[in-house]
Amino acid sequence: MIGTVDNPDLAGKVIQGFWSTNEKLAKVGMKILESAGFKCLFCGFVSRSSKMIPHGYMCPVDVSHPGLAALTTKGGICLCPLCASALAINWAVVEHPAPHGEVLPVAGSLIWLPEIKQSKLSIISTYIAVSTNCLDVTHPLADTLSHADISFRGRKGHLASNIPLYKEDSDSDFARALALLPNEFHSSRNEIMSGVRFWPNSSFWNKQAKYWIQATYRPLEKANTYFDEV
Repeated sequence: MIGTVDNPDLAGKVIQGFWSTNEKLAKVGMKILESAGFKCLFCGFVSRSSKMIPHGYMCPVDVSHPGLAALTTKGGICLCPLCASALAINWAVVEHPAPHGEVLPVAGSLIWLPEIKQSKLSIISTYIAVSTNCLDVTHPLADTLSHADISFRGRKGHLASNIPLYKEDSDSDFARALALLPNEFHSSRNEIMSGVRFWPNSSFWNKQAKYWIQATYRPLEKANTYFDEV
């Protein structure tokens, strides 16, 4: 599931929801999301539409397009932005300048964790993003999720020992180099990347987390009375 794209700038716009400002892409994209019930095909995370945020911060994606843009409903799938980011690591782990020159936080980083599939990490990271950005420290899950985030980020240190070509803390260089590999080396690339995973940076996904806590997790929490007795 970890991959690179030929047009990372466009992929980044798709992942961040800017597709919804393009009339043609918006019409096609909303059909894809509505058809999928705003459920991510990869990890199963479910958002919902609202008047203010019709797309629910989900992404209509065509994995065959150089920039992940879904130009037609045929072949288009609904992904959460975290799973979509894993398909475009040469955007997701690279620093990008903001309009006024400051550097924005990266969307995430690479870690070594072959024991867990990327789809499972993505769904876990939605909980952690919501916890980091929205939950009070007194919430029963806040401390557990904070420690989980630290543990997952700690797996970054295992990359260099498992991938000889990876230099410590050089996600962006590594991702760019992977994107430049000719097609005939893709099988070797897949072997190298078998244990690599994308771990989202919670601070980057602040807007999404604040929306998802209301759209997805508050309703789930209200339906679950487990914590009433904690």
